[in-house]
Amino acid sequence: MELVECVFLGDQKYHKHPNGGGLVAETASVAETVFVGEDAIVQDNAIVRDNVIIRDNAFVSDNVIVSGRVVLRDDSAVCDNANVSGSVILSDFSSIVDNATVSGRVEISDNVALGGSMNISEGHIFEELQTFCISSRKEG
Repeated sequence: MELVECVFLGDQKYHKHPNGGGLVAETASVAETVFVGEDAIVQDNAIVRDNVIIRDNAFVSDNVIVSGRVVLRDDSAVCDNANVSGSVILSDFSSIVDNATVSGRVEISDNVALGGSMNISEGHIFEELQTFCISSRKEG
């Protein structure tokens, strides 16, 4: 029988993910194929599957679904009811929140926050440059 180290943060119980050692709430669902780095956290009812990488103080929380080959790094966050899939790279204090859906090949960095009912399927979003190359964007 293997013992699993548990940690409590507030009223949530966490365990260390076997692939990377990051914290995963007992209420979250994270596949063994996902990498959760030592300084990353998955909490609440988040669902993370496939080959997602979460590292460098990134976190996933609430009722989000993250799948595919998504990379979350550099203090990035996915929260609320967001859905992120495909080959998305989220970095540099950026976030995807509310009911936003981001899929396909998308790179988001430099403190960009995407939210509302936004739907993005391809592009590069860098706030510092104010350059948006988005092939599909809907706001509701």
